[in-house]
Amino acid sequence: MFARFLALSSAAIIALAHPQAAVADDHTPPPSEQQASEALSSALANMFVADPLSSEQEERLPEAMKVVDSVFPAGTYRTMMDDSVKPMMGSMMGAADQLPMSMMGQMLGLSSEEVTAMGDATIGDIMEIMDPAYDQRINLSSQLSIDLMDAVVDQIEPPLRAGLTRAYAVKFTSDQLAEMNAFFATETGSYYASQSFLIFTDPQVMAAMSDMMPVMMEQIPELTRKLEADMAALPAPRMYEDLSETEKGQLAELLGMSEAELEERQSSLFVRPRASEPSE
Repeated sequence: MFARFLALSSAAIIALAHPQAAVADDHTPPPSEQQASEALSSALANMFVADPLSSEQEERLPEAMKVVDSVFPAGTYRTMMDDSVKPMMGSMMGAADQLPMSMMGQMLGLSSEEVTAMGDATIGDIMEIMDPAYDQRINLSSQLSIDLMDAVVDQIEPPLRAGLTRAYAVKFTSDQLAEMNAFFATETGSYYASQSFLIFTDPQVMAAMSDMMPVMMEQIPELTRKLEADMAALPAPRMYEDLSETEKGQLAELLGMSEAELEERQSSLFVRPRASEPSE
């Protein structure tokens, strides 16, 4: 879902910068989701760059691979998804329906009076009125997420295992890797290793993590107010009329449009920040 959202967002930015692309014509074909996705993949490719391994670390790779074969054997991602993630999706969606609207109001920065006025209404109560097909939409979204994971899970595991192998070769000495593999060769060590990742999706762990959510939610209103105060101390984003003629020309070139087109589309490209309401 996140990857698709990024791809669609990129397509939207391209369409915004090139209004002629939003309507197919004989000159400029509209950008496809694949083109947007490829552009995004290229931009993200170098987000995290690891240092090359030293010759000593390279020598530790075989022993490190044995550790990874024990703690993250091939098929671990598939097991996690089939045994935990898929069943969890329905539970998560059902739980979301029961979230009080007042909590959402707090997250959106509504006043205490507005939040109190919402009473005990839940998201499900609201959506039952606003969208009779809400449940079907949620089910379709859940299934899309599952289909996406099904499509990529077997592809992303090999590079992840390779990355884990390099990480173990960097973090541990040859002696430490040998000691771990000796332990994993025992009956107890073998079982421990096979469960070391899967245990994080155990219902006991997931239940403990869900207990953290109310604590986190309680912090959101205060953090939101702090963020708004910190943001208020920053200069406001510049509007079209604040730019010099040179800057307008540079921006138009970067967006691939003429200065006349930039001026025509300024209301879409430049969003005036909403005035902050005085804090109570």
